[in-house]
Amino acid sequence: MIAAIGVWLASQGASLLLGFAAQVISSTFQSWQANKTASDLGRVTAERDQAAAAGKAKDDELSALANAPASIDDAAKRLEQGSA
Repeated sequence: MIAAIGVWLASQGASLLLGFAAQVISSTFQSWQANKTASDLGRVTAERDQAAAAGKAKDDELSALANAPASIDDAAKRLEQGSA
């Protein structure tokens, strides 16, 4: 019985070893691919958030320029009215 197991392992050894190696390689590749996907997602999310913040800052700047007093007299009137 033990001899039969030894003979079977000897005959199947190469395929078992290759199967194990293929599984390790596949698992390593899948892990690498998952990490890369997560990294890409984080990068794209950060770029989107940065673009949104830049757009809001530009809108705020344009709004401030549009609402800025046109002259010193206008600024003084706003201060007197409390709307500066």
